[in-house]
Amino acid sequence: MVGGILGGLGEYFDVDPTVLRLIFVLLFIFTGIFPLGIVYLIWWLIVPKETA
Repeated sequence: MVGGILGGLGEYFDVDPTVLRLIFVLLFIFTGIFPLGIVYLIWWLIVPKETA
């Protein structure tokens, strides 16, 4: 919920964001924190902000 990335992806792909967050956290733990941490930061910088 930090950057809204997974919530936005959930809306885009019509998937529950909680499921995506759970999968992300599990991958985050099992792959070593560094790789997915960098990916999340890059997504946060690249993905445009939602305009209302």
